[in-house]
Amino acid sequence: MRWDATTRGLVGLALAHAVLECNCGVWPVFKHLAGLDLYWAGAIATVTMATASILQPAFGHWADGGRARAMVVWGTGLTLLMALLGPLHRVLSDAHPAFLYAAFTLLILTARMGHSMFHPAGALLTGDLFHAKRSVGLGYFAALGWAGYGLSQVTFSEVYVASGGHSEWLLLLSVPLVAAVALWCPRDKAHEDSNRDSIRTKARAFWGMRRSVGLLFAATTLVCAANMGLFFLFPELLASKGYAGWVVNGGAFAFLVAGMAAGVLVGGHLAERFGMRALLLLSVAVNFAVYEAFVQVGAVPVPLFLAICAAAGTCMGLVQPLPVALGQALEPRNASLVSGLLMGWTWVLGSFSPLVVAFLARELGTSDALSVYGLLNLAALGCTMALVRGLPGPAGCMENTG
Repeated sequence: MRWDATTRGLVGLALAHAVLECNCGVWPVFKHLAGLDLYWAGAIATVTMATASILQPAFGHWADGGRARAMVVWGTGLTLLMALLGPLHRVLSDAHPAFLYAAFTLLILTARMGHSMFHPAGALLTGDLFHAKRSVGLGYFAALGWAGYGLSQVTFSEVYVASGGHSEWLLLLSVPLVAAVALWCPRDKAHEDSNRDSIRTKARAFWGMRRSVGLLFAATTLVCAANMGLFFLFPELLASKGYAGWVVNGGAFAFLVAGMAAGVLVGGHLAERFGMRALLLLSVAVNFAVYEAFVQVGAVPVPLFLAICAAAGTCMGLVQPLPVALGQALEPRNASLVSGLLMGWTWVLGSFSPLVVAFLARELGTSDALSVYGLLNLAALGCTMALVRGLPGPAGCMENTG
């Protein structure tokens, strides 16, 4: 592969996404390692994700106005604050619990603002690099994000445990990586049809596509919510099955998310060959079946369980790049705003998952709680079927939407 502008831009965006998700994915394992109250940890996750994610369409609007590169760099940089969870807990360990949880909320909210700032801008710049094969480009973009997310828990837990809570040592690696992002991130592309309309004007354009975009949004939200619930309770799910040590503290999670990253890449390429519409329907159906089977798997030997995690992740990852790619194809003039809706407001509603599954786990146990919550994927399948029937063209439409 030649080190040309496209390659350099892809590496910069992929690295940014990996670093960002690696930083923002540590809260579930940190709350387990630090012995925090499960319900309050869920409340913090819900409040911070909902508050930050609701602004993502606004960030998308600003990215469409030529600020995408700055938002990628600054958004990635803000997520470095998550490395301070360890020292913050150590300093405030003797403080009143309300003060400790308030400090956690403020720190995580700031990092989450960077997370929300990044996504519509990163999706826009990736779409510019792979304009003719948008599904493939967004597949690479999403896959590297999943890779970073998969490494988040095991990386954080290893440093946290080995250093006695000094998670700030992670900054020695992440700060140089953010500097590389600033160097390699592509600049904003000048579009001939650049849309700098007001939010109100864009909303009127969306109104004409309210059924398709609404069903796509609903399906994406339901899948996102189910996954958030699984990720939040994953350490507790593994502990309830008798696993311990590195398997619980991020090892199995890394295999699950590595599988998702592979599934994302496969899904992007399959969409280019068979069409986004057909693959979206199939992938949502597979996601539902695999999710329900996975949370009910009993205790098995560790090597077999890790293989199950990777296989389940691959099946569940097929759906990930498709909603954003389809949304951008439906509304190309507002691609970043659409990305903000499908990657932002889906998280707003999905962010209630940690709080809900924490309550369900108290009542039903971890496995049954996730099994019940996974029925959201069945509702997503219904929305997807309605969406597919309403889109024009043959079953394999929307292949090459550049």
